[in-house]
Order: sequence, then C-alpha cells, then structure tokens
Amino acid sequence: MGSGTNSLGPNDITVGATGALETLYDVNNPNGSLTLDGQMFLHQNDTFKSVIVAGTPLAAGTYTWAQLNSTYPANFPATWTLQAGSANNTGSGSITVLTSGSQVTLGFQFNGSSLTLTWSQGILLEADDVTGPWTTNLTAAPPSFVVTPTGPRKFYRIQVQ
Repeated sequence: MGSGTNSLGPNDITVGATGALETLYDVNNPNGSLTLDGQMFLHQNDTFKSVIVAGTPLAAGTYTWAQLNSTYPANFPATWTLQAGSANNTGSGSITVLTSGSQVTLGFQFNGSSLTLTWSQGILLEADDVTGPWTTNLTAAPPSFVVTPTGPRKFYRIQVQ
C-alpha cells in the first residue's frame, strides 16, 4: 500500500500475479511504468508513462475504473477486503497512460552451451558491436529463440513496431 504522497517514488511498479496494489493518494509517475499481473485496488486517479495489464500494454489515454474493471475484472476488482490504513474497499478513480506502445523486455537464460532469448513481441535485432550495425534475425520469432554462441560477442535488442 502506498499511503503517503509520493511514498512509492518515481520508479517502475511491478505487481506479481499474487500481489495487490492500493494507493491512498493520486500517483503521478510520468517517467515510470506499471506492470500489473495481480490486482489493483483502484480508487485514486493515477498517471504512469506506460501500463501493462495481464501482459497487454494499454494505449495512451485515460481509463476509468469502470472501463478497467470491464476489460480486466481479475485485475481491477469491484470490491475487496478493507486494508489496514485504508477507508476504501470499492473501485473508482482512473489510470492515465502517457505513452502508447509497450516496454518489451529481452530475457535470457543459459542452458549448457546455448543461450535462450525470450520476449513477448517485436523483431529480434543483432549486432557484433553494441553501436551496430544492427541486422534483423529472420529466423527468430517470439516468444523465444535459442542461440549457440560462436564468436567472442554478440548483442541483441528488440524492435517494436
């Protein structure tokens, strides 16, 4: 629970599948993102640079609690158990998203002598130097691609259309 003005700071906020977030003030975080896989007990008017709900990025705009509850009822419940320090247990308020598009994370995991890259959307680009030139990997597609390293280094990034 974010109880004091700016108590959550200007950082990105991630709520896991079994977590919940409630704020007792209007969050104004124009440089941070909200990634919500759990629940948000929404009754304030919150602003974020970007928002992803249940894996879906929201386009720029303002979304009322009613709109969010209608589209994502598991993430924006109508009622919840009253939390300590809060006087609200019913949904209201809104979320404003400032930028369209999504933030895509390129994940990686080593498996013996291979490397598995994971991402949710976009085109995998690769280069031998961090400054490029970058080329499209025509054989890679989300959600994953397995690489067997052969050279001293290789750089990867995702391009979202």
